[in-house]
Amino acid sequence: MFKNNVIECDRFLLIRCRAFRGEGVRWNKILVAADTVDDDGNVTFGTIRVWDSVCGCFTSCHCLSAKLQAKLRRTSQKD
Repeated sequence: MFKNNVIECDRFLLIRCRAFRGEGVRWNKILVAADTVDDDGNVTFGTIRVWDSVCGCFTSCHCLSAKLQAKLRRTSQKD
């Protein structure tokens, strides 16, 4: 049912936002992980991760709002 809206591969974005507490608005690298669909057709949305320059990896410990994460998923679906 949701097959057309599923993100099939990881997507990378560069957006201007406040991703972590204690820092201001700046350009951040975002990774939108691919969605998964089980045999029953249930979709599990991919995780939104932000590049953390302190630890040197993408992390899911960020302060992006649920509304912004949904917008990032919609943006990642468009080709």
